[in-house]
Amino acid sequence: MTNLKTTDVFKAFRLDKASNLRAELIPVIQKAAEAEKFSVEELGIDFFLTIFEALSEKGAESSFYDLLSGPFEMDAEEIANLDADKFVELLGELGKVSNIPAFFNALSGLITLKSLT
Repeated sequence: MTNLKTTDVFKAFRLDKASNLRAELIPVIQKAAEAEKFSVEELGIDFFLTIFEALSEKGAESSFYDLLSGPFEMDAEEIANLDADKFVELLGELGKVSNIPAFFNALSGLITLKSLT
């Protein structure tokens, strides 16, 4: 397992483009921000399902595997064929190795800048 690299930023952009993930997540995030009271479990389920529905778009799945191939240190086909429990384990490990919130905060700043130009 390796940390996320600069090349992963561009892979994440390609994944967003292939899946339209950003547009799909905005309503979920707005729903949580506007709610006076919300269930973390409900938000987590909505968030999880929205991500995986977006990743099911044609081309997005392979972009997702490509994004993970660097940190997982395996090729996309190997990731596609992982047992589900091993995949979840590796995602958890990636969360520990990489500073995921900082990565996505930086990425969201780039996306905002990108959309302004």
